[in-house]
Amino acid sequence: MMHSRLDWIRHWPVLAQAAGYCVVALAAQCCVSTRQLQRFIRERMASSPHHWLRRMRMEQAVSLLRQQTPRKQIAVALGYRSAAHFARDFKSFHGLTTGQFLSQTAPDPPADVAFRQ
Repeated sequence: MMHSRLDWIRHWPVLAQAAGYCVVALAAQCCVSTRQLQRFIRERMASSPHHWLRRMRMEQAVSLLRQQTPRKQIAVALGYRSAAHFARDFKSFHGLTTGQFLSQTAPDPPADVAFRQ
């Protein structure tokens, strides 16, 4: 297997965020053509660059949501045009609104805490 300069990159999520989750910007950041990046991501990550970048973006969104970051701030941090655009993309990806996602993934209370009436 032939090695590419892309094989040496270890901080893909950081690069994806710095590129604004844009394939063209990510390729430029890596000093390769868009086509080279497409082939590399398809071979190594079994995904198209667009889908892989969207997954990276959604992982970052989940992380920020769990840190209780306001949705408007998340939208700005992840390069969305608006909070509504972020909300639509999140629901399209996860099948749930941000609120539904958080309520379904909220940690259970500790088992040693007695329920009081």
